[in-house]
Amino acid sequence: MDVLRCTRTADPPVAASPLGHTADLDRAVRAVLGRATTHLVALLPAEHPAADGLRSALCGRGACGVLVRIVHDGGPVPSFPAPAIVRTVDRVPQAIIVADRAVALLSSRAPRTPPTVVDEPSVVQACATAFAGMWAHSQQSVDAGPVTDGEVLRALGGGSTDECAARELNMSTRTYRRRVAELMARLGASSRFQAGMLAASRGWVGTPDECA
Repeated sequence: MDVLRCTRTADPPVAASPLGHTADLDRAVRAVLGRATTHLVALLPAEHPAADGLRSALCGRGACGVLVRIVHDGGPVPSFPAPAIVRTVDRVPQAIIVADRAVALLSSRAPRTPPTVVDEPSVVQACATAFAGMWAHSQQSVDAGPVTDGEVLRALGGGSTDECAARELNMSTRTYRRRVAELMARLGASSRFQAGMLAASRGWVGTPDECA
């Protein structure tokens, strides 16, 4: 399963609360996505309505600089807009969407079970850890598209090691370093920090499209 930075008004705090059925699930998905400023991760069971809700929310909002990573369990799943990175595993136990390790949505595989949105740190951390474990054992989705320059730049600015960044982008460390070197050359940057600054000033980081 396979992850936006925008200027916007502050969202109200999200407390732990049960929501309703599909319409409320869509609303909950949009609320969590609205809290994402750097990254969003999701575990999505096959044919779970949260998948359609997240796809619709991403299409409506645009990427806005957030790294989106999704793991699903190989069943029918909607095509997610770039720059989402999608991987698969054998089985996802329930739907989980986490924004910035600050707020999480949980929804059971059982039909008609209301979702829950939480911002309790220990619960959110447990959700993020569950995603990280499944991501580490996932495979690239056959529907996954090529990694864009914007995704590489967002990973570069995230402060992760080359190995972690490459794993998040589903590429080898060698390929990631080559892509970074190519971007530095195109930007005329002498360091990675300078590359990040130049890319941000040119608007390369906040767009889901290939850098021009």
